[in-house]
Amino acid sequence: TVYLITDMERFQPKRKKAKVQRRTFRLLGIKSTTPEELFSRKIDGGEFEEALHLARMYNLDSDRVYQSQWRNSPVSEDTISAYLSKISKKRWVFEECHERVPDTLAAAKKLIEFGLKITSLEALAELAPDGNQSLEDDVKTKEDQVVDKKLTKNGKDWLSLPTRKLSEDQKCLIVTRRTLLRFSDRLHTYEQIISSSETAYDREMYDKFRRQPIVLSAVELARESDHRAVGLLLTYQGHGALPYWLTVLSNFPETTDPAAYKDLLPECSG
Repeated sequence: TVYLITDMERFQPKRKKAKVQRRTFRLLGIKSTTPEELFSRKIDGGEFEEALHLARMYNLDSDRVYQSQWRNSPVSEDTISAYLSKISKKRWVFEECHERVPDTLAAAKKLIEFGLKITSLEALAELAPDGNQSLEDDVKTKEDQVVDKKLTKNGKDWLSLPTRKLSEDQKCLIVTRRTLLRFSDRLHTYEQIISSSETAYDREMYDKFRRQPIVLSAVELARESDHRAVGLLLTYQGHGALPYWLTVLSNFPETTDPAAYKDLLPECSG
């Protein structure tokens, strides 16, 4: 401070010596990598945009990127559109549609809707092997003259297609569609059950319900004295439950008041 006031050299503070840091870098080696290896590392590291760029640049399989994104994302309308719909491996997509169980009821509906869309009659025709007669011609030459509308909505009519002319991908599509139609029916019934009991959607319970025989579900619900759910199964899943109607009713515990499920009991006429 004195130096600043007097500007005399004898009061000038000593200058600090500048410190010089030196660092030595050595190149120990150079490792070459192929586009495929770099592509795999980008996917494993979650760098999906860069992986897609490499796929476009080197003509690599972009399905691997979308598959990884799909596996690591919850099921929703957005992820179905952004990832699953862009995968070209049809069998893989078919399997995801009926094997993956979403975390929410809305997502479960969307996944089934998407699966039914990509397994339509038009999609089946697109998978026809080269040189085969068109699918529509094969269908229309059958004696029962199955119309396209029925083929689209009723899974049973798909069994009447000439299987000797179907490719393996087409057979896989038909099996997938039948499974999805059954799951769609079960999902509707499951929604009615949880709505009547005011319980939340449970992915594990839904997965169990859609896969096991409907009569087994009816018996389990009867043993839990859930007469509302049993009634819904007899109403919406009658083809699988009604033949075992009395067997199901016999599984209500003896302590359950029969008045609670009197509407399910058979009536004597006259």
